[in-house]
Amino acid sequence: QAFETATRHLSHMDRSVVADYLSPSTSTKSGNVIRARMLLSLIAGESSGSGEPAPRTSGAECPQMDERAAYDLFIKSFPVAINGRCPGKLVRTELVGIAYERLCYDHWRSDQKTLRMKHVIHFGRRLPTEHRVHAWMEKEGWTSNCPDVQQILRQWRPSGSVDTAVDCSVIKKLLQYQRWMGLIIVEIEGKGRGVKTTRKF
Repeated sequence: QAFETATRHLSHMDRSVVADYLSPSTSTKSGNVIRARMLLSLIAGESSGSGEPAPRTSGAECPQMDERAAYDLFIKSFPVAINGRCPGKLVRTELVGIAYERLCYDHWRSDQKTLRMKHVIHFGRRLPTEHRVHAWMEKEGWTSNCPDVQQILRQWRPSGSVDTAVDCSVIKKLLQYQRWMGLIIVEIEGKGRGVKTTRKF
């Protein structure tokens, strides 16, 4: 009876989440565990205050849950990953409520696309072709929510640095046997190592 009284203002779905969490004989999904704890925290706060709690249809629509809090709760259960997939609508609704499920979906996919862009932006030491980028993303298994290839090519930067290239064993071998007169590797103040000439060409 105490449970019914404390949770009467919650939706049927939220009451089920809390009941499953409190029952020792059932296993609760990780996302529902977080939501159940949040709901219990809200109930405890209301019980310690004065007056009756205001009716509401969903725990995700209460004043204590705003867009930022809803998304923080969402990514704790479903962290953004390069090769991950955003959970379906039913799972999202169970966790953050119908008011925020679409917002969390859009934010999650936007963050994933940004993560993928950062992952692919340093594509080797040479500017890749559009075909090669497409092939690489296909190999990664990215069938949706892919970064724009033209944007990747515009923002592309080579991986490594000049020092890394100079330290490369292949480059060192070429330098060892080169017969280029008047070229030397020197330390350039503030820039690292570079190539200078010792005579006019």
